[in-house]
Amino acid sequence: AFSKIGVRHPALFKKVAHHLVAANGRGFGGFSSQGLGNTLWSFAKQAQLSLEVIDSLGDSVKLGSTGRLAVYETSCLDIGEKAIKTLFVRAAEGGVELGLDRFTNQDLSNTVWAYSTLGLLHSGFFKEAENQVLKRLKNLRPFKGQEIANILWSFATLNAQPDPVLIDELSSYIASVCSGKKGVADEYSISKVFKRQELANVAWSCAVVGRYPEELMKILYTGIVGTANDPNRMKQIFHDDGLQQSSIMTLYYVQLAADIEASKLQLALP
Repeated sequence: AFSKIGVRHPALFKKVAHHLVAANGRGFGGFSSQGLGNTLWSFAKQAQLSLEVIDSLGDSVKLGSTGRLAVYETSCLDIGEKAIKTLFVRAAEGGVELGLDRFTNQDLSNTVWAYSTLGLLHSGFFKEAENQVLKRLKNLRPFKGQEIANILWSFATLNAQPDPVLIDELSSYIASVCSGKKGVADEYSISKVFKRQELANVAWSCAVVGRYPEELMKILYTGIVGTANDPNRMKQIFHDDGLQQSSIMTLYYVQLAADIEASKLQLALP
């Protein structure tokens, strides 16, 4: 609840962590998949919230570190480095023991997001998550756009190097759910599934893992910048205030990488 409404309480979270993983701690036995995912999400969000507060203060506050390193350092300061690492290792072990087939798509998305936000990779958990996503795609189990974006972003952020099959299967799935009335994805059909920030995260993930499925990249570019070079039209379609600065910088990175690694696609920014 604290993390969801944007309230930091380091002392409370430190006590919860020690209650769970101290020498005689409760552990994660008996946790549901939702409880485990929400717990990890809350700890990661607590550290991330500190950066949001600092950002709002502008240049009056300077950080020694930035990005995920700053989030991790904040978590270490709040909870203690040993405690936060132990918490996430035990949680991963508990999740694998519970069985990731019991995780909803949102539980999986929240959990891998938490690990990547703090820069903590548990290879065993991520491999199980990858297998579970592939299994669900083959069984036609629907994913939301945010869930897809979070999962791909998390693997790319931690350089977890998923099997290329995962990217290909997700690409096919995205093409299917973003398809318009005539079987072709356009700005309107894409906007029903993804926000533009999510599309930018998917594009960045493809660049990081070095895979650029042609149909997927065309969908991503169509959804992010459109086909008519009309920013106002895109705002209306996606009901946003335009591309965020982070999305613009992401696009520059993706374009540069694609020009080098997938020039045959002839992707181009307006």
